[in-house]
Amino acid sequence: MSDEYRQEHQTDSKREARRQQARKDFGTALALAREVGWEFLEHTDAHYQLRTPNWWLEIYPGNLRLYRNRDKGKSPFLNLPQIWRLTEVVQAAIVASPGQDLITAGDP
Repeated sequence: MSDEYRQEHQTDSKREARRQQARKDFGTALALAREVGWEFLEHTDAHYQLRTPNWWLEIYPGNLRLYRNRDKGKSPFLNLPQIWRLTEVVQAAIVASPGQDLITAGDP
């Protein structure tokens, strides 16, 4: 086997492992988002979306990419480790969000 094939295969297996971990973390991340009145959607095993009243964040755990949805406002900077999990993304978003993004149980 060539070194290129090994590296590509190793990358694919790591990507798949991160996707599997995301599937396991989805319920916890969803609960965290709901606690502050946000939506957390699973579009596919490779694509998740965090929605707040002021911005949306596209999340791809397999390749560790985060993109703000340009049509839905500017998301805050998230302080995350180099290799993150879904729950860490939601927690970082809650910490980084201005107060007007958070909706508590007493809010209309």
